[in-house]
Amino acid sequence: MANSMLANVYFFKTKFENDKPNYKNYVDNSIKYYKLSLQINPNNDFILNDLAYIYMSINQHEEAIILLNKIKDTTNVNMLFNKGQYYENKKDYNKAINFYKKVLYLEKQNTTALTKLSMIYNHVGKVDEAINVNVKFIEKNALIEEPYLNLANLYYINKDTAKAVIFAEKALKINPQNVNTLKVLYNYYFSKGNSAKANYYLKMMP
Repeated sequence: MANSMLANVYFFKTKFENDKPNYKNYVDNSIKYYKLSLQINPNNDFILNDLAYIYMSINQHEEAIILLNKIKDTTNVNMLFNKGQYYENKKDYNKAINFYKKVLYLEKQNTTALTKLSMIYNHVGKVDEAINVNVKFIEKNALIEEPYLNLANLYYINKDTAKAVIFAEKALKINPQNVNTLKVLYNYYFSKGNSAKANYYLKMMP
């Protein structure tokens, strides 16, 4: 139990503390105490997944997948997401898509998996599927900003700036404090010579 608690302390430091000088120390200690915990409880899914996450964060992906494959709970969302990241890193995009879709099936509002799906579909040239996955998400979650931002990004990347702006403005209605969205809209209207609109978004910036 003590090993597991110490591992968790260092794990959360690696995830949430912006302490670059001590980052390697946190990682090393996380790995050390998680390994000690697994000697006592080798089938603990939480420990297996957290240790896999640490390995992924330092690009030791093969170590990570060995641990992820030991997790017996096939509905473990964190495991599924980490497997998606593993296969995305390996450029096995079909498998990555499969795991991110499983995450979204189990957690209907998981916007991180949604954004991953959106990005990969676009990357492999399946732009329509990238758009559709976000549109379907909006049908059931109209007040979450991420799918609108995803669509704005997709249309911008694919040279349809007018549609990108439409979805950026829809996202801003949900979260008027998003500085990045405000900057995008300000820059767009400024570039178009629409000073009234540009100044409108400039004044909204905190």
